[in-house]
Amino acid sequence: MLLRKNDLLDTEIGEDKESGFNLLNTEPSSSFNKNGFNHNEDVSNEFGEEKFISNYHEIARGNQEKILIVLHGVLGGTESPQLKDIIIYNSQIENRFFDQIICINNKGINDTPLSQPKPYYAGSYEDTKEIIDHVIETHPNCQIYLMGISMGALIFSLLLIHYPDIKNIVAFSSVSNPFSLKYSHACFTYIEAKFMIYILQNRMLSQPILQTKFSYDKTIGINNIKKFDEEFTVNIHNHSSLEDYLEMTSISSRIAQIKYYSLFINAEDDKLSPINRIDQNQFQENKYTSLIKTTYGFHVTFWEGILPKR
Repeated sequence: MLLRKNDLLDTEIGEDKESGFNLLNTEPSSSFNKNGFNHNEDVSNEFGEEKFISNYHEIARGNQEKILIVLHGVLGGTESPQLKDIIIYNSQIENRFFDQIICINNKGINDTPLSQPKPYYAGSYEDTKEIIDHVIETHPNCQIYLMGISMGALIFSLLLIHYPDIKNIVAFSSVSNPFSLKYSHACFTYIEAKFMIYILQNRMLSQPILQTKFSYDKTIGINNIKKFDEEFTVNIHNHSSLEDYLEMTSISSRIAQIKYYSLFINAEDDKLSPINRIDQNQFQENKYTSLIKTTYGFHVTFWEGILPKR
């Protein structure tokens, strides 16, 4: 059994004949076996420029019929506990629903190397489109199910809005979608913002190639996410202004444009994804979308009570 650098599971399901799954190595220099995908792939766009697509990690495999593609949030990746739960549950049910589970590791996550000074961000839906295109090319008859977590849900939503006719996509599950980063900016406390910026500095901004376009020192002393996006995200991704970036990545008034069967799950007490800030009638008016709104759950975790339980 091949395990990646941060072992996702502590159970022996990798070569279990009954589960049919393999956990595969995610070292940047490694490739999957002959039936899998290469870990890193460089593609050229129509202008001949090198474009490093997001890494994807094939963490479970079966007969390649029904494929679940999971996209992490700001701080996620293949080490996310949610992914562990998904794989274990899918492997333990009597008739596995998904034959294969693929997790996308976005640019800069889990030591994903950057070939150009542009890490992932909320507008990275084109990267996910290239991965889905590759999956369809190698598995033309597959049924694809998408699951986005937090910012990953926002990125997948943008993908579905901009590409309404990807025939292999069957359904989309959105967990703790922020809908608009403008609302999220206002929700971070000072401590939460400092923690988030610290993580981003260490997981992303420390990559040497970014220093060719952006000085790491510019983020020192920033204590709110809005200012971070204004100083870093806007400039590194060539947006004309913070307003341009926020408008481009917002889906808060664009639910009607989603033409895939989609389930949105949000908690009312999730201040990072404030569901009550958007018009929820949009979900009812669109025959393709449904909204499940829980009273408690906060962001992604869905815990509640003084002694929290899931």
